Amino acid sequence: MKPTIYLLATAALCFGQQVSAAPTWVADKAGHAPQGAIVGGSEPGRNLIVCRAKYQNGSHPGKLVASNCNIGWGGKEITLPAYEVLTGDPKEIQWVKGQNGSVPTNAFIGGEEPGRKLPVCRGSHNGGIHPGKIVAKNCNIGWGGKEILLPTYEVMVVAAATQVTTSTVPTTTVAAASCSAGQELLDGKTCVTLAAWPNKTPLPDGSKIAIKLRKVNRNYSGGSEPWPRWIGVSTKDNATIDAVDEKLTSRNIFEIKTFYRSGWDHFGMPWFIMKASNGKYVGGRKDGSGKLGAMADEPNADIFDRSYHDGANFVQTAYQWKDAEKFFNGASKGQGYRFYEMCLSPFNVGSKLDGIGQWLNGGNPNYGCYVSGKVDFYVVK
Repeated sequence: MKPTIYLLATAALCFGQQVSAAPTWVADKAGHAPQGAIVGGSEPGRNLIVCRAKYQNGSHPGKLVASNCNIGWGGKEITLPAYEVLTGDPKEIQWVKGQNGSVPTNAFIGGEEPGRKLPVCRGSHNGGIHPGKIVAKNCNIGWGGKEILLPTYEVMVVAAATQVTTSTVPTTTVAAASCSAGQELLDGKTCVTLAAWPNKTPLPDGSKIAIKLRKVNRNYSGGSEPWPRWIGVSTKDNATIDAVDEKLTSRNIFEIKTFYRSGWDHFGMPWFIMKASNGKYVGGRKDGSGKLGAMADEPNADIFDRSYHDGANFVQTAYQWKDAEKFFNGASKGQGYRFYEMCLSPFNVGSKLDGIGQWLNGGNPNYGCYVSGKVDFYVVK
């Protein structure tokens, strides 16, 4: 079951059940919108639903266009296939005129970036009304590949929003949520169930997983240090796979597809590929760094396996998804099976430990890393 509901207000949400009448953010992707989505504007031929998406260490309000949430950032229009849609009762929402950075007392905060909150706004441009975000003195929207700054606009207000002084950007709080045993708080807002992914066990296509690094190498003699961090897409470039999150976030969730033939566990089955939160598939970067990145389309996704040794090793094969059948046919006829056991190298851990591990079976030089970079696999429900 996909973890979907996010609540912005002074209430907590668990098990996907709404506990407040305040507007809620519902996770979605690829142009889909949940029931009750809030329409914030329009342009010729379509309505524009209010959405928000994570980008460059922030969460940015924007508009749903075709298959993406389009936001303005850094002078450009950014299109993001994974996003959240604002849902609620339209009768509880109003749009109040503003200009030059003015914010009404009950503005709705739709996101944030380092140093500031981002109220939801909308502005007129090129024959349409476009949802966006208040930044400094403007309503910033994405349009035509560019970030457009509009000094006159309307700001979304709701009865449940935090009250503040006019022209002061308000803040909202999310009450601490408590989850049951076996659950984890996702993005600090939603309780999801984590179940261990058993070794040698295939999962249905579309299953969601999370992977937590246990420890990393500090030398080539088997020494290691604890490093309990979730792996995910880096907030710095929205591509590199790092292992820096102590708490579970949406960027740590991967959607998988599997390739499995019963009786061939000794070839590392099930094999699987991972689709990251940025909509791309995981594979080795092509820059010689030895790191992993989420930059590939599905046919060119690297294959990983889930049955080597005790199942706690992160193992990458030397093959891509488009060649899975060919790979299996060759291996089953005794033509060999190449894989690379991951230790520290593929993950950016953002510390002095980064980059000192190697791949156990990664070719020449092959000094090994004593399998100290173990991970735990979880199915997210």
